[in-house]
Amino acid sequence: MFVPVEGMANYTFKFSDEDYIGKKAAFDAVFENIYQALKVNFGASHDITSDTSETGRSWHFNEKGKSWLEARLNANLYITYVNSLSELPEFTVELEFSGMLK
Repeated sequence: MFVPVEGMANYTFKFSDEDYIGKKAAFDAVFENIYQALKVNFGASHDITSDTSETGRSWHFNEKGKSWLEARLNANLYITYVNSLSELPEFTVELEFSGMLK
């Protein structure tokens, strides 16, 4: 269950190449499970958009009919495969909630 809070909450799951012994497909499955949970919880009330790049993907859940500042709760989900600063493999899933209680 996702409960809105005033301000922002950020959860990051980070695995370096040394820490993570699985394959990229297994890491993608973790990301997909989080995405599906967000889709179930926010699909009816939020517009869902996505972006893809060579280094990762992102999904954005924005409250329908409201600007970012007016929204009670928005969510962003990111998956990154490469650390942009070092160009080394680094799997990161980041889940970010933002919004304001009215």
